[in-house]
Order: sequence, then structure tokens, then C-alpha cells
Amino acid sequence: TGSGTSSNMSADEVIAHLPPSRAECTVEKIAINAVMAGAQPESLELLIAMVAAIADPDFELYGINTTTAPVYPAFVVNGPIRDELDIPYSYGCFGGVATRANAIGRAMRLIMRNVAGQVAGVTSQTTFGSPGRLASILAGEWEEKSPWSPLAERRAGMSGNAVSVFGTMGTMNVLDTTSQSACDFLEMIGKSVPYVAANCYTPAMPFAEMMVAINPICAEIVGREMPNIEDVQECLWRY
Repeated sequence: TGSGTSSNMSADEVIAHLPPSRAECTVEKIAINAVMAGAQPESLELLIAMVAAIADPDFELYGINTTTAPVYPAFVVNGPIRDELDIPYSYGCFGGVATRANAIGRAMRLIMRNVAGQVAGVTSQTTFGSPGRLASILAGEWEEKSPWSPLAERRAGMSGNAVSVFGTMGTMNVLDTTSQSACDFLEMIGKSVPYVAANCYTPAMPFAEMMVAINPICAEIVGREMPNIEDVQECLWRY
């Protein structure tokens, strides 16, 4: 999770060195790629924060950019900036909504290729790739509908505008039209995600994370019975 500001920054200020090229990613380079993607000028501050987030050593961007897997960064935004930049957080937030914010995802992909140097078959060994390597997922959290505190606040103690980044291999839909209780919903989700050959569950992986998004109707039911998010996480882990 990161935050950034474009105020009082010079064009040649280095935000990060992005692997695999380890090239300097300056404010100017971010702005150039944003213009090529068609992103609005107001998005520069968010893009700088996004670059800073993926450059955190704990994110392991080198592995994400060079692996054989179809993995790519996905971003979740908190705070008023969701509305200011037209970042979707309702229907179709993970893809399929025509919004100005789509250009921000495209800008990040251009930065990956033009600055970080991610080229399939050369620096990236991704076997099949993914549509997410053309335009990153950029979605907001529907904080107003959530029974729990915002993601950035839970993860990093950050309130207001913030962005969190995950390495993802796409989306998985869990259909549940029969559950009525929190435990039933979480059992269905928990037993659906550990499918055979999932990277999160192979013994070769020392650690991995999976982001679970619960729609507002189900979240309200789960939240009534489990107001503490830690109980939700523990229940999912158990299943």
C-alpha cells in the first residue's frame, strides 16, 4: 500500500528503479506514459503512488515481471480519489466498465514495458500471458457498503486516499445462490479457491496471498455475524 504526491516534484525525480531493467522511473517518464495511454493529468499523483507501491521490495516485482506465470499487478484504491478519477467500485469494477480510469491501468502497463522492460519471450518468460498484461486491473473498494474498515486502513493504517497492489493471475467467480449464513458463504468461498495447481497452494511456494472480494449483499450478511474482519479471515483459512 502506498501514497504519493506530485506537488513540488521535479521532472527528473526518481520514484523507483523498476525490474527487470532496473531503469530509473522518473516523474517525467510516468507522465509520458500516462499521456500515451490517454490518462488525465489529475491521475499523475495516483500513478506515482502506484509505481512506488510496486517498487516496494516486499512486492517482488522482479518475479512478477519475469515469471512463467500469467501474473500481473492489480490495484485497489481507497478514499475520495475514487470518485475524483472515476475509478469504478460498483458493478463491473474489475473490468467491463467504460470509464476515464481505464487509461490509468493502460499507463501502468506501458510503464511496465517501456520503463521496467517487461517483454514476453525476452525478459518475461510468461507461458501464456494474460489480458491483464495489456491493462492492469484498477478498482476502488466500495467502502460505503462494507461492514469492515477500508482495505488500506486494515493493511497499513492509512486513511483517505491510498492504493494497494496485489500480484494476481486474474479473477475467479464463486457462485453461491443457496447460502444463508456467514459460515455457509465463507465455506463456499474457502473450498472454491484452493483448486488443484493454484499457485497459492503448490508446495513449491513458500508463501502467497489471495484477495477475496465479497459483494455488498453477501458482505452485509457476513458482517452482521462477523463484525471483526479477523474472524472472516480465520474462517476462510479454516475452509
